[in-house]
Amino acid sequence: MVNQEQIVLKVLPQPVRQSLGLMCLSTDGKDECWEFAQLTGRIVHNTSFAPITSRDTCQNIVNIDLLQRLTEQHAIAKCQPQDLEMWLNKTRLDHAAWAVIADSLAAWHQNQAQKRGDELVAARQRRLDAVIRNLIAAGYANVIEKMDLDLLRQHKLVRKTGELTDRVWANIKPPLIEFMMQVESKLREEHRLEQITRRRRLFAKYISDHCPPCYSMSVPISELSQAFPIKSVIESSPVDQVITVNDFPAPHAIFMLSSLWHRQKRLDLVQIMGKSPLMPRVTSIKYLDLATTFFCCDGPGFREPIGQQDVLIHPSAFSLRPDREYNSALVTRLFDDFQQEFWNFGGDRISFHEGAYLAARSIVAAAGFDPNTTTAATMDGSSFLFEYNACYRPYEYFQTSATAEVD
Repeated sequence: MVNQEQIVLKVLPQPVRQSLGLMCLSTDGKDECWEFAQLTGRIVHNTSFAPITSRDTCQNIVNIDLLQRLTEQHAIAKCQPQDLEMWLNKTRLDHAAWAVIADSLAAWHQNQAQKRGDELVAARQRRLDAVIRNLIAAGYANVIEKMDLDLLRQHKLVRKTGELTDRVWANIKPPLIEFMMQVESKLREEHRLEQITRRRRLFAKYISDHCPPCYSMSVPISELSQAFPIKSVIESSPVDQVITVNDFPAPHAIFMLSSLWHRQKRLDLVQIMGKSPLMPRVTSIKYLDLATTFFCCDGPGFREPIGQQDVLIHPSAFSLRPDREYNSALVTRLFDDFQQEFWNFGGDRISFHEGAYLAARSIVAAAGFDPNTTTAATMDGSSFLFEYNACYRPYEYFQTSATAEVD
């Protein structure tokens, strides 16, 4: 028979249900058991009372004692079909009546839970407001105005529901003051980085508007910004100091810095050449000027031969790689500010083009020059006509020089 025990089971939380001797039953092969369980109102509430099949994978909680009593009553009633039908009808009517009460109690329980939740939210807000008032009195008004208050709201000492008495405040004040000092320090650093970003953008505009391309020599602006004294102006000037274009070096000084950068990068190219087994064991700067020297930018679609002058300014040598992860937040911000990396950053973007080197040696030798000593300037100053022996057609020639594309 359905009784109040069922109502309690519907509204009580899980731990209480377990303490009342409840368990989860599987549906496999227990259609009769499930039919009784449905009559208790614990499984489904519908008018059909169709047995739950094994296709129902939900675990349902029933009262084992009540289910046992129903089983015993059914065993007695099923001896007489008329008694069985009456018993089933009465049990179903009881179920319908108690289901209404159970739904009402469940709604009441949900309403109480919502009410309690609102009370807790209000209590936490009162505590947060009291903490903010005390922190403002302690001199952190500016920090509270700029910070994300959710950081303070979620602090373990603030999100409690207890009233903030003088005694409680005295206990939690030291760790909260330490927390606010950390927030203040972070806000100062964020402000400093924002100022640096603004100065970098100003420097990029200065180079674009006041320095002709021959002065900046197409040096990546990200690297040029790290040269002295430009870096000092951008990153070391007081945060509140107003920086103008007049604070940056004059165009002729930019030219000198760019020239120094190119000389250093030429030495880097020599080291890149020295990694190739086709190069002599000792590779010097003179090899850069040979007509056989070509480089390439590693990456999809960037394997064409590039001369040593062009490789220093090739966009793919310092373009920003969105999928690249950098090991420093400052480097990441620097590259994001300028939308470019340093030239050959990481050492994995530029390599010596061995195929172009071998092809160029053949062309130089076919022109009657020594591939080991002939410079690119010599080839550029000469004019030759070549033909492909493998695909000879009368009067069809092509002209080449050191700067021509090598296939």
